Amino acid sequence: MLIPFSPRPRRFGDTVCSVHQQSLETRPAVFQTRESEQLDDDSYLGYSTITGDFLGTGEQGIAVGMPRGAELHGKVLLYTWNLTNYKNISSSQLGSYFGYSLAAGDLDGDGKLDLIIGAPMHTEPNTEDKYDVGRVYVFYQGGGFGSFNKSSFIDGMNSRSRFGHSVAYLGDMNQDGFHDFAVGAPYDGEFNRGAVYIYYGSSKGVLEKFGQVIYAEDLNTRSGIPVNTFGFSVTGGLDMDGNDYPDMAVGAYLSNSAFFFRSRPVVRLEAFVRFRTENKQIDIKNKNCNLPTGERATCTTIDFCIKYGGKGIPQQIQLHVQYILDSKKSNIPRMMFLRRGSHTLNDTITLYKDSQDTCQTEEIYIKNDIRDKLTPLEAEVKYFMIQEEDAFDYRRMRNPQSQLKPVLDLNLPPSRKDSIIIQKNCGHDNICIPNLHINITKNVEKYLLDSKTNLEFDIIVSNLGEDSFETTLELSYPEGVHYKKTEVKDDVLGILCSPGLKRTLTCEIGNPLPARKIASFRMIFVPYHTQGIPPTYEFDVHVNSTNPESNDTLQDNYSRITIDIWVDSALDVSG
Repeated sequence: MLIPFSPRPRRFGDTVCSVHQQSLETRPAVFQTRESEQLDDDSYLGYSTITGDFLGTGEQGIAVGMPRGAELHGKVLLYTWNLTNYKNISSSQLGSYFGYSLAAGDLDGDGKLDLIIGAPMHTEPNTEDKYDVGRVYVFYQGGGFGSFNKSSFIDGMNSRSRFGHSVAYLGDMNQDGFHDFAVGAPYDGEFNRGAVYIYYGSSKGVLEKFGQVIYAEDLNTRSGIPVNTFGFSVTGGLDMDGNDYPDMAVGAYLSNSAFFFRSRPVVRLEAFVRFRTENKQIDIKNKNCNLPTGERATCTTIDFCIKYGGKGIPQQIQLHVQYILDSKKSNIPRMMFLRRGSHTLNDTITLYKDSQDTCQTEEIYIKNDIRDKLTPLEAEVKYFMIQEEDAFDYRRMRNPQSQLKPVLDLNLPPSRKDSIIIQKNCGHDNICIPNLHINITKNVEKYLLDSKTNLEFDIIVSNLGEDSFETTLELSYPEGVHYKKTEVKDDVLGILCSPGLKRTLTCEIGNPLPARKIASFRMIFVPYHTQGIPPTYEFDVHVNSTNPESNDTLQDNYSRITIDIWVDSALDVSG
């Protein structure tokens, strides 16, 4: 199908445009659009054109860009094979040159072509000295009446870069079943020499983050002269070197150059890491193994399994593997490898193409007396491919028959994770909701100043709900008293109080404080005389836990103790 753009002069300064379609096989069959209205003079109809099945009927149609159409907002017109205009798409920003460039590909894998539209003059409002950043829109064909009504967009990052000046379909570069595309920004980069961004498709459409960016500064030329306007034009989607991967070409007109980029073979890894525990829980009360120190501990195992495949890749690869336990708590990890006594482990494994899973098993143990029993225990495995380094060979780089080294699929994260939770006495959902209550009895209602009597508080913290983890009591006391000590009965364990800043005390009273249990202890303070003493002593006491309590039961977590101060004054009357 041949689609020539045919402007014809109407009067000085105006241009009227139309689109022609002619079959190369049957020359007499020629169609053209009607002459545009005067309103569309200088709208640049036909500035960009692509063909494709945009109706989902199996018949080819045409998409035509009109970057100054729709009253300078820009417009893309969709035509059937006989140039019947059935749908128009426009942008909301004046002067963005929406429709300057066009491409199409099945980005979401639904079997229908989606439209990729460049608007290189797009400018974010209220951004001083930042203009012509550029934007690329993706309109998804979908199906039925709502065709091309779903859309997303990607913005350029730098002022005057003109991101979206060119766009190009690249085919399926990483062989994942979704089409990919390139975006040219000919004035992007540190020195405004241009860049090309590569975006990958997925089941949800185009990925927001680019998979790769190539800057003009990255290029090596024989002349050594810097490349300019790199990305002014882009094309791709054809396998030029016969390695089963589509390649890409980029133009840089100010440098009188075009660059051919070969796609490297892609290794697609399938991997998982898995704890060997039932129901993704572990009972840390079950001490089922011996540590090298002879101490009993809770142990389990993790499996890491991996395999790979792809086109044009080696029959064998090596991976460097790093195991990390409790990665979210790397400063104080709660798990360790049994054979190393550390929370990290490095290894190298060899894989064979299209073989069954290669698996590694490691024994781990959970430290005794850990504080945090709520945060999941996580195991992460990171990996990257080991490749032999060779010297840079410019002639080999330019030889289209040379074999390229494979790379890992950039869209698949080079790590896998699994997690388990510590089994708790919290019912079938394993989620504990405590109900804490504080009760305080004081030894005096009124304190006689300088009476040498201590202030003693008998404190009972009750948990009327499910287990309460890292349960703490915080107490603040006034000037005029010293903290002396906390007394706990001999048969009560796990209560520890320590002074803090600004006359505060923090007491650890249970991890957990079990359901339907209490923590009972006595706190003793010694008053002393000070200038400007207030008429009362006030103590604020608050009890809390790391697993949150229901809002409607929080009111009894706080108590204020007030003790009036009496002064014994001697009256001496003389006369």
